[in-house]
Amino acid sequence: MYKIKLVLADFDVSYLDRVTGFINSSSFCAGLRVSSFTDVQRLADFLASGGEKADILLAHPGFIDAMPDLRSCFELVVVLADGRVNNGLPDCLSVFKYQPGDKMLGRILEMYAERNPNVAKAVSGMKESRLITVYSPAGGVGKTSAAFALASRMGDYGSSVLYLNWESINSMAAVLPGTGECGMTRMLLGFGEDPDTLPLKLELYKKRSSEFNLDFFEPPESFMEYAEMQGDWGLLFTKLKETGVYDAIIADLDSTVIGSAMRILGLSDHIVLVVAADHVCRYKTGEFFRQAGHSGMFPEIIDPGKLLPLANKTGSGGILPPNEYGLPDIHGSPDIHGSPDEYGLPDKTGLPVRFSVPYIPDLWTSNEGKFSFDPGQVFRSAIDPLARLLVSGQR
Repeated sequence: MYKIKLVLADFDVSYLDRVTGFINSSSFCAGLRVSSFTDVQRLADFLASGGEKADILLAHPGFIDAMPDLRSCFELVVVLADGRVNNGLPDCLSVFKYQPGDKMLGRILEMYAERNPNVAKAVSGMKESRLITVYSPAGGVGKTSAAFALASRMGDYGSSVLYLNWESINSMAAVLPGTGECGMTRMLLGFGEDPDTLPLKLELYKKRSSEFNLDFFEPPESFMEYAEMQGDWGLLFTKLKETGVYDAIIADLDSTVIGSAMRILGLSDHIVLVVAADHVCRYKTGEFFRQAGHSGMFPEIIDPGKLLPLANKTGSGGILPPNEYGLPDIHGSPDIHGSPDEYGLPDKTGLPVRFSVPYIPDLWTSNEGKFSFDPGQVFRSAIDPLARLLVSGQR
């Protein structure tokens, strides 16, 4: 993975120590290689050594005054301003040096992206990320709970995971930490302006949940933002996969059946289809495959070999556990609970329902307006076999 080469130059040793310490302990560390200097001559010797050209110089104006040729040595030169108007260098880009580290670095990387059309190489991985889509044509079956628990569990096993909630109203925003920055909005705007800068926008606007071991974006300001860019969904998810930044991208799709959702399903490496044995879900699942078959989307676009049905809420409200249906063991595997037709799945999938999660009371709790998800990790434990299968890369 290519790392952006950032050179820091300031006469204040303690300031440089704080900035480099922040970078090395933050999510920026994976995409940056940092060198720092407090002496003009040492920086001059470094540049004269004949090494490869650095990408960004972030410097006190005294360094730039003392070395007029500095700008030819870097793709981007940014002045560390301390409050005076551009510190006597009106023709230079600048950032205020005494601001939060993530804000300062984010702005610098945005400047770099604007000047460098090939910036995508700077933070892209060496292989494609796997796209795992969680979907159900029926609402109320626990699709979002399954998607989030799956992402969290895969993160527990050491996979780097990006959880993308693609619902019109993002319910997981109730439990994930947020600052009101609307990272999804900013990422979508940046993608619309220049799709090739997506890897960098990913680094700038993602958030981390250490509680659930996953990265995510804060939701958009309005659900209309998704509708406004429907034509670009296929390109967006293609570019997300190409970044290679994550082992897995878990896409939690809205249950609405629209062309953009179908394009995402077609790009997916695995499709976790959440089903339930109630009449409405069985009917909608069956209709989904019947109509997808008539339109040519199934099995041409939605590959049956990628489908992983997951039976949720088994055993509640009169719904029997899958193994109580007395259905044949299609593939002779002892962990197969039921057959596809019980959940509205077409026979042509050839896939049994191999994974199930029981009904779990108090999966979502609220205390004085603060929501919690799966506080006892019962749901995540139940989804563990599916998470282990996906972490292993098998089907």
